Amino acid sequence: MREIHRWQGASGQWYDHGVHPFAQVHCAAANFIMVRRERNGACSPLYIGEAADFHQRFLCDPKRLAALAMGANEIHILLGGASTDRRARIDFDLRRAHPTPLNQRAGSGA
Repeated sequence: MREIHRWQGASGQWYDHGVHPFAQVHCAAANFIMVRRERNGACSPLYIGEAADFHQRFLCDPKRLAALAMGANEIHILLGGASTDRRARIDFDLRRAHPTPLNQRAGSGA
């Protein structure tokens, strides 16, 4: 059984994300969080996003390299985001609850 990490949105809703090594994810529509797992086991979110084609976006996203430079070692994936509106609502909810350095940069387009 793969590890699950629960992230809570600003609304109070919980979202169960599968935990994967940073470079080993192949999936389609998903919400995702680029994460640095700290030595004490805590998860530090570096970037929160969503994509209709996660695999393609992840390969081309400049945030991926920035997250690696910041120590990213996991990617947390919430699958089943077939609806663009649902993925956008989850993305907004999680970003409001977890400010991240790569979502906050001016001009980032995030």
